[in-house]
Amino acid sequence: MSRGIGDRHMTDGDIRLSYKFQRLREQLRRSILDGSLGGKLPGERELARRFRANAKTINKALSDLAADGLLVRHVGRGTFVASEGPVAARPTASAKRVIWLMNGHQLEAAQPDLAEAQQAAARCGFELVVRPFDIRSGDMLPDGALRPREMRELCGVVVYGVMPPHSLLTDLLRRHVGFVLVNVADGSVRTNCVVPDWAQGAFEVCEHLVGLGHRNIQLVLGAAEATHHSAAENGYRTSMRRHGLTPAAPLRLGTSIPPFIMPPADKRPSALLCIGASVAEAVCAGAQQAGIDIPKEISVVAVAGSDNAFAKAGKLTSYDVDGFKIVAWTFELLEKYAPGQKAQMILVPGRVVDRGSSGPPAQPAALSRPGDAVL
Repeated sequence: MSRGIGDRHMTDGDIRLSYKFQRLREQLRRSILDGSLGGKLPGERELARRFRANAKTINKALSDLAADGLLVRHVGRGTFVASEGPVAARPTASAKRVIWLMNGHQLEAAQPDLAEAQQAAARCGFELVVRPFDIRSGDMLPDGALRPREMRELCGVVVYGVMPPHSLLTDLLRRHVGFVLVNVADGSVRTNCVVPDWAQGAFEVCEHLVGLGHRNIQLVLGAAEATHHSAAENGYRTSMRRHGLTPAAPLRLGTSIPPFIMPPADKRPSALLCIGASVAEAVCAGAQQAGIDIPKEISVVAVAGSDNAFAKAGKLTSYDVDGFKIVAWTFELLEKYAPGQKAQMILVPGRVVDRGSSGPPAQPAALSRPGDAVL
């Protein structure tokens, strides 16, 4: 997601990202791309003299180009063109191994996606290695999920259904290993990701609940912060406000999964909208432990994405996405990966499948006429 001319005008320290600064940054970019600057770059003072700018502005421009993947900066060693730095720009053509990182507790549910992934990997000439982790605290991969030496032998990495630590993403970006996040997105790091259309999914599932007569609907999110949470919350709020209803603050899972602790009866909503299959599983376990009948006493629905095996087995109403499409996009992004390219977010649409975990509330309330809403 490269920044271009006219993309922002704000003060960063005492450097205003003006047209003059952007022109300097693009001059440096062109010099790198046409080979005028290669290998180890001259020092910032020399670049400042050559491009008639001050060293602080040069430093900021180099930082922007490093964030775009064109440069690699090493403290004490200097700044290098990404394809010529101390770290290999890209694994060799013989390195055809792709590692698929995921939560081992979701291994059974993800079998349909993994079967598609093995076939897609074979078509691309990749060797796919699935590496599950015993993740019992939240939904974050542990630090050290991949060893630095191991990264040098990889063609690509897929992180499926869990959030990766920033240290892993930074290391993969620095080493120019292609990687794709699947079913999750991290807005703080520019990376390829293939995700369900969480906003549209939350909107459509909420519309389904409103149509059944629910007025008190609450969103339930996973433990780790993630970009798709805000997208889903946007879809939920859009639907609620469309009908003149007040959106509730979302509930968030704790680090202990399961069970999910159900709100007390006097504060309990009539329906819970879960974002993610693992969240829905925890909520259903919490309802069972509390002796609450689904859907008689509370409706539970989910935006499940492609890992919807639990939704199918548990007869959970959910917004499902075709796993084949998710996997196909994942391997297309891996196959076409090149250092310095713009990161892409692929939104895959789905559909609401009613499996019986939602029903009319005990006392449906009157509803005002729907208004216009735009996601």
